[in-house]
Amino acid sequence: MTYKKPPPVNQLDAFTLLLGDAFRELRKAKGYHSYENFAHDYGLSRIHYYQMEKGTNCTLKSLLRLLNTHELDVFIFFAMIDPKNKLHEN
Repeated sequence: MTYKKPPPVNQLDAFTLLLGDAFRELRKAKGYHSYENFAHDYGLSRIHYYQMEKGTNCTLKSLLRLLNTHELDVFIFFAMIDPKNKLHEN
C-alpha cells in the first residue's frame, strides 16, 4: 500500500509543501540521498528536518537556519521556488 499525501487545503499548506519540496531538492543537490545523513552531518534534528521536507513543521527560525546551512539568502531562495519565476530552471 502506498501512502499519498492529501492535497493542500489552504495557501499555508500549499506553501509549506512547496518549501518541503525545495528543501528536498537542495539536499539532493548536495549529494545526499538520505535526509537522515544530511541532518546528522549538518547538526539538525532528524525528526524536525524530516517534518520540514514533508511540509508539516517549518518555523521562521528553522527556515533561516536551513538556508544558512545551504548558504542561501532568503530572497534568492524565494525567487528560486517561485513557480512564476524562471530563475530556478537555470
